[in-house]
Amino acid sequence: MELKPIHKFNNGNGATLCNCCRVIISTGKPTDEVLCEQCEPFVKAYANEQVIEELEYWCMVFGVEGKAELEKEFKERIKQLKQKQDG
Repeated sequence: MELKPIHKFNNGNGATLCNCCRVIISTGKPTDEVLCEQCEPFVKAYANEQVIEELEYWCMVFGVEGKAELEKEFKERIKQLKQKQDG
């Protein structure tokens, strides 16, 4: 899920809010910021944990160890599918 900036009117001043805790990140002109300094490390750590869990799952499914072997397995399966489509 991609985070999008939260912009509020803020009595005519304009404000960009943190997607997590809703604290004001900046005022005035809208920015592309989505997280405050306090929330950013936690959100990034959570996202990394989710990616690691997904990699571990697919490694288990394909019976491989590590990201490199998983990428190799995916590329091989994609190649086989393309050959079936062309064949």
